[in-house]
Amino acid sequence: MEVDNFKTKYFKYKSKYLRLKLQAAGAFPDGRALQQNYQGVDRPVISIPNGGRIEGFNGSLQCMWISILDYLKRNGHPNMTLAELRDYAGITGRFLHEEFDNDNANHRDAFNFLAELFDLQINVYVSTEGGKLDQRFKHVDSDRIIPGFWSEHNGSNTVNIISFGRHFELIVGGSVFGGVGTGGVEYVPAIKSKDKKYLAFNKLKGKERIDASVVICIENLENIKNKIILDITESEINVDAMDDAEFEQFLKQLDDKTKESTKDITLLIDSLKLLQQEITNDKNNVKTFDKLLEESIEGDRLAVVVTNRAGAQKRIDDGYKRINELLENCRKFQPNIKKGRRRRRGRRRRGGKKK
Repeated sequence: MEVDNFKTKYFKYKSKYLRLKLQAAGAFPDGRALQQNYQGVDRPVISIPNGGRIEGFNGSLQCMWISILDYLKRNGHPNMTLAELRDYAGITGRFLHEEFDNDNANHRDAFNFLAELFDLQINVYVSTEGGKLDQRFKHVDSDRIIPGFWSEHNGSNTVNIISFGRHFELIVGGSVFGGVGTGGVEYVPAIKSKDKKYLAFNKLKGKERIDASVVICIENLENIKNKIILDITESEINVDAMDDAEFEQFLKQLDDKTKESTKDITLLIDSLKLLQQEITNDKNNVKTFDKLLEESIEGDRLAVVVTNRAGAQKRIDDGYKRINELLENCRKFQPNIKKGRRRRRGRRRRGGKKK
């Protein structure tokens, strides 16, 4: 049995890890999947709405699976049910109240299995607040929008899905996809509420809307960051020809380049997360102070509680002002995203032989 050179395996691990994170596994959607009318990019996407639930199925937050089901029901499987689709995906009785997470290996495996079973190329595009495609995912040297992630299987049937955070709907037209979107409506970005329902983002107000924007911003920025790193770590350099010292220096240069290329986006992500945590801590403090104020406290103790509560509330208000400033930077951030390599038929896949 052929044993891979350790250096080669170590180097390739970087790319493989990021491919798994991005749902790419070396496959970039082919020309058919990326044929777009870029002139329509400023129009909202037309999609098939869903609330993450289907009558007769005891589950919620099922929007990804419903989006794939909507495609299959319109293309040769009109009588398929959500329960049947989940059976095909191998998740019968599992994740009944769990939203799809591309970083969850079990979710990702089910997603990829459906793509392979039904010969699909599933592209998941990122939406902005207005229901339009996020133009930060524009290809660096062509008028195309790159999906946020896509299926490993590069099938003959293209399924385009729109996401806003982790709410998903099947795209049937609009934006760069053209057409009038038969059976669909303009996409209204939605987020999960505390009772596991999806709320229209444009109905959120004030700090609730800011909180939702932060979650979406961080998720999109991390996706972009991973794409940038993947571009850098995709290399045809023959590391087998290097001795140990040369290889160690090569890895150091690789790490330095990825850190330098992503330092601004990393700083923005870290700043948002830190502010998020500080605001959460002060909100908890305010609740504690409010409970104390409900008690019969007097004198100096009352004055201390009132003063501390006011200080915590001021920090919350100041924190939200700072977050708004950072969100503007998030919207303006324009990465240098390149086109990933298309997977060759018969390419050696992780842990297996050529097929």
